[in-house]
Amino acid sequence: MGGAKLALPFMAESKNTLLLWDTTVAFGSIGLALALGLLASLYPALHASKMDPTEALRAL
Repeated sequence: MGGAKLALPFMAESKNTLLLWDTTVAFGSIGLALALGLLASLYPALHASKMDPTEALRAL
């Protein structure tokens, strides 16, 4: 979002454009990204935790 805020004056038609930031949307999108990242990493971690370490190393 910082890059967008820096680029906005160059891309806006008018230099008087007001940029409004909604903190609810910002924190919500960060929270959603964190939740999806945790869920996406949970399946491989659970699968790997059930494997025998020697089997996992032998597969390499």
